[in-house]
Amino acid sequence: MAQTMFSLFRKHRGASPETISHHSMLPHRMDLEERKAFRRELLDRVIRESLLALEVSAGMYRLRIMPLDARHHRFVAMIDVGRHFQPRRGGRAWDDPETEGWIRKCAYERFGLQLEAIYWRTGDASGPS
Repeated sequence: MAQTMFSLFRKHRGASPETISHHSMLPHRMDLEERKAFRRELLDRVIRESLLALEVSAGMYRLRIMPLDARHHRFVAMIDVGRHFQPRRGGRAWDDPETEGWIRKCAYERFGLQLEAIYWRTGDASGPS
């Protein structure tokens, strides 16, 4: 009985640093599906942040991202823009090719993602998607 009672205060097997495998301390490696979702999230983020840097609020456009390859390294984006969509930087309005170049450059430099093309569709964008 006394032995059982004192066993509660002993360290449990496997809890000491000597018994922990170095493999269990390594970070979890993402599988392919997780990496694909992560790349999409990164691209969504970089496009939204790039547009925000060009003084475009989220209510001025809707964004859709589509992968071009099976592993999600290359993408195209479709941006539905509203009537009030006007990217600006330094007090100067930017046209679509300048804006596209800026977004593509940011995506590649920040995360190594290739945005092959951006398709602009003018209409009434009612908030972000």
